[in-house]
Amino acid sequence: MTENPFSFGSEDRYYGSPTAPDPNSANSRATGEIAALLKEYDPELERRVSRSFRQWNNVLRDQLRNEMGLRLSVGDESQAVPVRVVPGFPTPFQNVIEGIPPGVWRFLLRLPALEATVRGLESVIDIYSGIRSDAIPDQVPRLLPPSVVDAKEFCDHLLSALQKIEIGQRLGGISEDILGAYFFRVPEVHLYWMVIGLVAGVLGITVDSLTVVVATHELAHAYSHLGRDIDGKKWETEAFARADLNIVEGIAQFYTEVVSRKLETRNPPVLPAYQKLTDIQRGPYRVHEEWAKRKSTGRDVRMPQAGEIVRATMVQCRSRHISDYGVMKQIIENSAKQLAGSSITAERDAM
Repeated sequence: MTENPFSFGSEDRYYGSPTAPDPNSANSRATGEIAALLKEYDPELERRVSRSFRQWNNVLRDQLRNEMGLRLSVGDESQAVPVRVVPGFPTPFQNVIEGIPPGVWRFLLRLPALEATVRGLESVIDIYSGIRSDAIPDQVPRLLPPSVVDAKEFCDHLLSALQKIEIGQRLGGISEDILGAYFFRVPEVHLYWMVIGLVAGVLGITVDSLTVVVATHELAHAYSHLGRDIDGKKWETEAFARADLNIVEGIAQFYTEVVSRKLETRNPPVLPAYQKLTDIQRGPYRVHEEWAKRKSTGRDVRMPQAGEIVRATMVQCRSRHISDYGVMKQIIENSAKQLAGSSITAERDAM
């Protein structure tokens, strides 16, 4: 039987390895240069990633257990899934690194600040160009120095050069986890602190919040794979590996969003970090957005029972070894129709 290249555990996916790679074995000149750049940018970066994960680890696991209805520990049986914060870059991200000179990352890390600077300078120039000098208040400078216009033109040029790199499109075009990885045959989770630092800078979000998002996503993989349901069953490893990427990544993304929203009051930056990351992603990282929706007044509205629908579908994927995403979508659509019909019937009966 020919292997499906779009399966989660396809042999060319680095996290399908039977052993977790040594984080220090793939060092390159570019890796060393970027590591030095990140140390300059934020000397505490690695510690911040480790600290953020340790702080939220138990909370994330509790949330996933509750939302997914799955347990890594049942009775006397316990499945350990250790999480390691590691240096270096996974292979798919290494390909991005090789196409961008290391020194350019010094500027890409400050891309959001540069965009804000251009907007600020434009605003100042607009104010001075639209008001007479005798109408300018005494509390502010009466003349706009030519250097401000020069600075705006320089920043415009710099921003234009950086935008041509299309870093968001490059990152979003990768259909494999690059900020972290779940090595499902080990099992073990790796969080790549260097990648997290780079992407957080590019997106203008905090390293701490992005760490929580990445850890949630990778742990969601672990729970969907190894978590025991009410009958004590888990997702058989080879069936999990054969499942379409849209199934496995969609489930992890769905629950990452759910947990991010649950943490909104306890850790407010997490949900915006999840949303900004998702904005640049495509394919399997966005399919969950179409699950369990219904049309209402011309717009899509997520059904209140979305969690129930997705969880029931996930259980079927696990128990029936479903690998075809089309089959999974049909299960979701049928469940949504049934629940929608039940809701309408209940509303009529209540009248």
